[in-house]
Amino acid sequence: SNPDGSTLFCGAGDRQVAVWNRQQDDVSGKSLVKSQSLGPHTGWVKDLEVDAQHQLVHSIGCNCIETWCWPPSGEEWVHKRKTTIE
Repeated sequence: SNPDGSTLFCGAGDRQVAVWNRQQDDVSGKSLVKSQSLGPHTGWVKDLEVDAQHQLVHSIGCNCIETWCWPPSGEEWVHKRKTTIE
């Protein structure tokens, strides 16, 4: 998750990284809402690394690391680069 705790990133076997945001809910007070899917990877997502200082998310798959960045416009995460693992 990010430093303010409002975003949660989850990698899974569906080859995607799910981005969940905390929002106020009138009934329960707070809830998580899926806002975006990052991917797909070539295989399932094995691990994630969040670099909050540089606003980057690194998702590690079977044979590559995908890097996603939060643009200045702040609308949604965008793909920045793919690094192949030999």
